[in-house]
Amino acid sequence: ELQESISLSINEAVLGRMVEVMVESIPGHDPEKPIDWIKTRTRTNKSVSLELPEDPSLIPSVGSLVQAEVTEVKPVTMRGRLAGVAELELGLASVDN
Repeated sequence: ELQESISLSINEAVLGRMVEVMVESIPGHDPEKPIDWIKTRTRTNKSVSLELPEDPSLIPSVGSLVQAEVTEVKPVTMRGRLAGVAELELGLASVDN
């Protein structure tokens, strides 16, 4: 109980904030099992499950660094929504302005 309380307190510090996460896995498409969450990890190895964007073309690829807004926290996991791909980290940013 004490550890859960401490972990929850730490996770609550990022509630509502933007965090950088790496996409760990994306559930495969199965008509019987709709895709529900994108599994990601923070730089400190915290698990963050992201809601799928409505537009399938916005689903990031595994290994991508993305920005996420944390919307819900529990002692061990967090949930959030996709906010954007960290293009500079991926080397995709345009050099011409």
